[in-house]
Amino acid sequence: LQLLQEALQQQGYQVAIAQTGQEALTFITHAPPDLILLDVVMPEMDGYEVTRQIHRNTALPFIPIVLITAYDYSLMEVFEAGAIDIVEKSNSLDELVARVESLLALKQIWDDQIQTSQEQTLMMVGVTHDLRTPIIAANQTLEQIQVGDFGN
Repeated sequence: LQLLQEALQQQGYQVAIAQTGQEALTFITHAPPDLILLDVVMPEMDGYEVTRQIHRNTALPFIPIVLITAYDYSLMEVFEAGAIDIVEKSNSLDELVARVESLLALKQIWDDQIQTSQEQTLMMVGVTHDLRTPIIAANQTLEQIQVGDFGN
């Protein structure tokens, strides 16, 4: 854990550590990170269950989760839990840092797309409102003409 923390901090990343699954869930709920590296084997609750609980929390934004393990694993279980990737502890730190960089770049693209979509939605709401006002006024004027409010 300390080796991983140091490697990521040397690359300029801010790293927060939780010792248990419940501690991680509490931290994530209050301060959602951009990426989660999660050990499969933890006290109280394994990484698969923590991953499932993160994905059940609809108040959280999309957060890529990478599971880390020293044991045999099933890719089906990894993906069904909702993790993006799994890394074996025997892999080099350089490989893990490269995956972190790649996933954070994808997360940034995702976040930018979400923001652009939200901005476009707000713009469409404004345009729709601005177009409705003169149309409603014209419609009301036509109705008044039809009922003869302005004479023949």
